[in-house]
Amino acid sequence: MKLSIVLILFTYTSLWASDVSGQRINLDLKEAPIEKVLEAIREQGRYSFVYQSQIFPRDLKINIRTKNASIDSVMDKLLLNTPLYYKK
Repeated sequence: MKLSIVLILFTYTSLWASDVSGQRINLDLKEAPIEKVLEAIREQGRYSFVYQSQIFPRDLKINIRTKNASIDSVMDKLLLNTPLYYKK
């Protein structure tokens, strides 16, 4: 009984993880604050971001355009040339 419950949970978790990692993101934002870009990413998938808004320079505006991009690709592009980073 315990083994079947573990297998069911493992299967469900694996399916959910592959679903999230397979999501593609489309963005076309100009002169947007980072918070707005992160919100657009969150709305397109099951992504959550934890940050303090004070860390973002007020004058930093982002131009980002992606089509069917992975979350890693989008985050790398978003944070390019900034002192910011992300962790999964």
